[in-house]
Amino acid sequence: MIWKVIWINNCEYDLVCEKILVEDYPVKIGDRINVKITEILDKCYKSDLTAFNEDNPNGFKVPSGLLCKKE
Repeated sequence: MIWKVIWINNCEYDLVCEKILVEDYPVKIGDRINVKITEILDKCYKSDLTAFNEDNPNGFKVPSGLLCKKE
């Protein structure tokens, strides 16, 4: 998938699906994930994720983990 990143502020951004590269994937073009960074640990961060789509216009929480920058 190809996602457009829209920064809202220094600790929050939206990912909007622009292109799907795999057939039968449970994401559609236009679906959005809101990411709120809650903690920074060295080159990693923890976040709260909320996904929005046609079936869930008010959003639903997605389990998140630790995301790290690969060097």
